[in-house]
Amino acid sequence: MKNKNKFIIGRLLMVIGLLIPLLSLTTICVNDMKKKSDYENFVEKESTISNEEREKLKSEIERYNGRVQGIEPGLVDPFTGTDFKARYNIKGEDDEAFSYIRIPKIDVTLPVYLGASYRHLSMGAAHVDGTSLPVGGEGTRSVIAGHRGFYKDTMFLNLHELEKDDMIILRREDDIMFYKVTDSEVINPYDWDKLEVLDKEDMLTLLTCDPITPPSPYRLIVNAKRYYPPQKENVKNTLVKIESEQISSNVKNVKMGVYAATILMWALLIYITVDTILKLKNYKDAGYVAMIDDEEDAAENSETGENKPYTNKEN
Repeated sequence: MKNKNKFIIGRLLMVIGLLIPLLSLTTICVNDMKKKSDYENFVEKESTISNEEREKLKSEIERYNGRVQGIEPGLVDPFTGTDFKARYNIKGEDDEAFSYIRIPKIDVTLPVYLGASYRHLSMGAAHVDGTSLPVGGEGTRSVIAGHRGFYKDTMFLNLHELEKDDMIILRREDDIMFYKVTDSEVINPYDWDKLEVLDKEDMLTLLTCDPITPPSPYRLIVNAKRYYPPQKENVKNTLVKIESEQISSNVKNVKMGVYAATILMWALLIYITVDTILKLKNYKDAGYVAMIDDEEDAAENSETGENKPYTNKEN
């Protein structure tokens, strides 16, 4: 009985040790497989917005951008652990994606939420309050933050792979905007002067933690400038061209590694589960046989009266 209890406890610890990383890896794989359909659903939903709603949203966006224009960045670092919650006074800011960001080279397709709160950063990428909204325009600089990987998505894990001239796509409603990477830099969490608006430029900056492995005391920023397709190419042709770009080999290897690890761990979990059930059955069968043997021995002793009589031996 004691050996059986030790066996059960040992197997339970093995299963728990597997389940903790396995649930995270499985969630990452599922989200990776469904990100394309989530993006398509977003595009379809945006196409159903009425003209009245579009005009109202446009007015709210212009009001917000007008408020932050000309103000020096004095932002709250979204990765410090304090769950700062900004108020935009824009419809759907709490639960709905404002736009989508796609970076073909590093296989990123993420919703962008308004306000880089803990909750929004766990759901995708998030706009950093105090910077221009990601709608483009001369004299604007939008900052979008994302985790360097999370328990349910790789997110901005491979942001360091981006190089000069790599393309970034932003999409909301019918607007498709292209940005071309210009440079990247590692900064301190409160070097907000690095995020100032550049005169007459339409800028996008991506922000994440650095290095990848915690603790991550620094911030990696990737800067990009607005790119307009040549007149001979329309926006949709450019979109198809950019989206068909090859994923970086390093990113592809990481992705395949995650899938391979997930499959192997599921196989190991199934093996341990089946093996445990069979061994417990053997324990049960062995206990049952032992009990029958004991009953049979007791019956035989009772029938033969196997109690040795007392004999008085005389010297």
